[in-house]
Amino acid sequence: MSEQIQIPELSYFEQRMQALGVTDELNRIEINDPDAEFPMPETYTKRIFSPDDKGNIKILVYGIDGDLVNYTSYGSGKTGAINAKIKTFYITRLQVPLKSKKGDDIKYLMPKDQPTQPFFPPNLVEAFRNKTKIPVLVLTEGYFKAFKAAMHGMYCVGLSSITHMKDKTTNQLHEDIKRLIKTCQVERVIWLMDGDCRNISSKEIKDGVDLYKRPRQFFQTITTFKDLLSEFDVLKYAAHQISEQLPNDAKGIDDLLCEVPGNEQLYIDDLTSFHKTPTYFWRNDITFNIGQAHRYFLLDSVDNFVLHHAQNRPDILNSEFRFNGTMYKWNEQENKCGVVVPEEAIVTGK
Repeated sequence: MSEQIQIPELSYFEQRMQALGVTDELNRIEINDPDAEFPMPETYTKRIFSPDDKGNIKILVYGIDGDLVNYTSYGSGKTGAINAKIKTFYITRLQVPLKSKKGDDIKYLMPKDQPTQPFFPPNLVEAFRNKTKIPVLVLTEGYFKAFKAAMHGMYCVGLSSITHMKDKTTNQLHEDIKRLIKTCQVERVIWLMDGDCRNISSKEIKDGVDLYKRPRQFFQTITTFKDLLSEFDVLKYAAHQISEQLPNDAKGIDDLLCEVPGNEQLYIDDLTSFHKTPTYFWRNDITFNIGQAHRYFLLDSVDNFVLHHAQNRPDILNSEFRFNGTMYKWNEQENKCGVVVPEEAIVTGK
């Protein structure tokens, strides 16, 4: 009787790398370590993604010039300064998300008390070092997304959150992104959001969540993006992939590219080529005006908002819901929303 061979289960790190198609060869960056001490060399190759001892994934952070980002970690109490250590900046993707006080999933951990850092895939570092001209630069939320896009030729910066476009110290675009735009003579910059950026859920309707807030938050990122890039003579665009037209309703650019092996360039070109209107992406020129984007997010009319979302969330037509502070219900006879409780009454409790 032959023995069955036990195939070990893949670790979380191995699963993610395999899904993304990240090989050991791709998972490398030549970095400069400004704090290297003899006999360590100042320049060496380091892994970008690596597992930690708890099964999470550590993501290496470095500058656009390839310089390692180090910071001082202080101990606690009176001996804090004495026990200070120089540490390398990693963002950790948790295998098992934590729960915030509000009940939201916390998937990523950053070093305590440290500023947010953008992520530059190796092709951007190389382009910066060689002063390669970049016709189209994409900014998106997510380090894995940026890396996967770069694997297929896109020049893409990853941000740790949709709210982390700027350096909180200077209140401006991250300095390394500014340096990249200038050095590589970027012509167009796209702010790429996920495919669900306009979506609402039945749970939000049922729980009385203000349905205005989520789409407005994404629209606000467009406004911020446009303002932060105002000092540059570049064309600016807001975009997101149209998930319902894509395999398995792919939400992020990494999901999409993983779903279409062998055809990645078709979708990359669809977003970053400007000789035609994209098929799989909504893309809007916001260089001079964001009015069209505001209307696209259906923030200008509660009636248009309801009619659009009723296609996928028909329960909104039979429910009281909150929009921009006011409680509404759809009036089928009049074919428009009627006010149930005005915002002023909700605020004052009357």
